[in-house]
Amino acid sequence: MHDEMPHFNPKEDDNKKQNEQQIQELRDLLLKFSKIFFNKPGKTHLVMHDIQMIENTPIQCKPYRISPRQTEILKTEIDKMLKHKIIELGDSDYTSPMILVEVAGKDPRPCIDYRKLNKITKT
Repeated sequence: MHDEMPHFNPKEDDNKKQNEQQIQELRDLLLKFSKIFFNKPGKTHLVMHDIQMIENTPIQCKPYRISPRQTEILKTEIDKMLKHKIIELGDSDYTSPMILVEVAGKDPRPCIDYRKLNKITKT
C-alpha cells in the first residue's frame, strides 16, 4: 500500500502569496496616506433629520442594571461623545436604555436599545 501524498495545489499556494502581497500593498498605501484619515467620527450640518412617530405616546424605559466598572466606562464614553459634539444634553419624554457591549479583543462600546422606540417610528 502506498502512503498518500498530501494534496498540493500550486495555484492555491500562488493565490495565498498574492493575497498576502495585496494585503501588504494595501497596508503600505494606507500608511502612506494616513494623514488624510481622520481618527474621530465625522458629522455634518448639511442635513437635518426628523423622526416621525406612528403614535405620540412617549416611551420611557428604565436603565438596565450594569456593574460599577461598566458604569465608569459608559461615563467616560459619554464624556468623550459630549466633548466631540457627537451627542448633546437634552430633555425628552422618550428614553431608551444604554448598555455596554464587550467583545473579546476589542474596546467596549456603548449601545442604546431603541427597539421599543423603533416600533412606533414610521419607516
